[in-house]
Formats: sequence, C-alpha cells, structure tokens
Amino acid sequence: MKKWLFLIGLGGLGLGSFLYYRRQLALLYNFKWNVEDVKVKKLSLSDTQLLVTMGIVNDADISFTLTGYNFDISIDGKNIANISNKDINVVIPRNSKPASINFLVSMNPKEMGLKNIVSQLLLTSTRTDIKIKGTTSVKMGLFTFRKFPIEVDYMIEDFT
Repeated sequence: MKKWLFLIGLGGLGLGSFLYYRRQLALLYNFKWNVEDVKVKKLSLSDTQLLVTMGIVNDADISFTLTGYNFDISIDGKNIANISNKDINVVIPRNSKPASINFLVSMNPKEMGLKNIVSQLLLTSTRTDIKIKGTTSVKMGLFTFRKFPIEVDYMIEDFT
C-alpha cells in the first residue's frame, strides 16, 4: 500500500512539473521584443550604419539565455539587411525585467535603392511597415532551442 501511495505521489509530482514547464515554455514563446533606440553611426552615399537597440521582456518565471540570432529587416516588404550573431550570451531575466541587445545594421544605400525607400517613407509616412523577422537560439536550463521564431512588425506611426 505504501508503495502505491509513493508511486501515485511521484506521478503527481512528475505531472505537476511537466505542466508547469509546459506553461513556462508557452510564455517563453510569447516573449516581447521592441525597438528601444536607433542611432545613426555612419551616413554616406556608399555606406550607412545604424545601431539598433532592441529590448526583450520575458513574462515567464524562468530566465533564459539568448545565444544567437538571425534577423531579416525589411521596409514595406523590401529586404534591406540581414543581421546575424551566433556568439552572444545575454541572460534575459524572468518576470518582465527588460534586457537589451545592440546590433549594427550596415547597408549600401545605392545597392538597396534607399533613395526609393526614403521617398516612399516621405510619401506614405505613417503607413510604412518595418518588419524584423528571423530566428533566435535560446538556452533555458538544460535545454537549448534553436530556430526559435521572432517576428516584430512596426508602422512608422509607432515611432512618432
């Protein structure tokens, strides 16, 4: 009888742990990204560099470590840059304490047709769509999740 009660208790503990971590993983899939700051580092006709600071908010009860990312940045569907870093170790604390990462966006305005993009920004102003889409690598405890999806979508009016 004691063995059965012990096994039932052990099973309940295992089930409770499984449900708890499944809920935390669901929260982890919904962590929030936002663009905190954009600074122009270099501006010329042949090379433009922007330093972008992105904030990450984790609503889960478990902190995680961001170990890499690969983003495509596009304006109104036109890809303007690809940002990749596989050697990063940023701890994202638990329970909505924000953390930040910085990355440098380099582009050649002539190759990208940035003249057309800038004129489009001026003409359509608030209807312009800026999208950051890609994957991240996340380590949580003993588990590492590669190709963790990220999609951030902004309209210009969100920045004004």
